[in-house]
Amino acid sequence: MTYTLAEIDLIANKIIELTSVSPIICLEGEMGSGKTTLVEAISRNLGIKANTVSSPTFSIINEYPYQNKSLVHMDLYRLKTASELMNIGFEDY
Repeated sequence: MTYTLAEIDLIANKIIELTSVSPIICLEGEMGSGKTTLVEAISRNLGIKANTVSSPTFSIINEYPYQNKSLVHMDLYRLKTASELMNIGFEDY
């Protein structure tokens, strides 16, 4: 899907609506394509405090609590195997 920054809040709200069907949303794109910018918009629309969202490039997982829930932002591009995914606790999330 392609969208502009002017449309990002609309897209973020559509993604939030989709989480009522599936709580897992996967974003795929090249580095610098705007995935974290979209996650920032999603978090803003969920009421998560501004300026708290950052790319989990090095931490692999960033978790942002809101309303007794959490937005979990994972950056999995450095993982090479399914066992690495399991070792970071993916199934726990």
